[in-house]
Amino acid sequence: MPRLTNRRLWAAVIAAAVISLPVWSDEPEETPTNDEASKEDSCIYVSGINGFNPIDNRHLTVTVGANKTYLLTLRHTCHDLKWTEDIIYDSTLTWSCTNTMDKIIVKGMSCYIKTIERVEDWAAAKALVAEREDAEKD
Repeated sequence: MPRLTNRRLWAAVIAAAVISLPVWSDEPEETPTNDEASKEDSCIYVSGINGFNPIDNRHLTVTVGANKTYLLTLRHTCHDLKWTEDIIYDSTLTWSCTNTMDKIIVKGMSCYIKTIERVEDWAAAKALVAEREDAEKD
């Protein structure tokens, strides 16, 4: 599984996280609560991303923390995603919850995220993608 090891990538991730923080606010930062179980299944704590694994040029999994895996479906094909070793996850917020601004950047190309779903692991994500593609053919 490719790892996010590129120093420039980490610098970009840290810069994006810092830029997304409010300059000054009395309001607490948004975090998931027990009442928002569905949010935890469809939102990613951006600073916690520590790896990714492409399925094809439109789907990839990201690993957050020690054991959370999420399937990201992109809006369109993202050329070279399947073969890249580095990506930049660009989010406007600390938590990424499938909004129109969140994207990954692969070799300078912006690829916008359509959906984020919690999955068991990469194999389960790959099976889910294949199942959906088969359903679309019918």
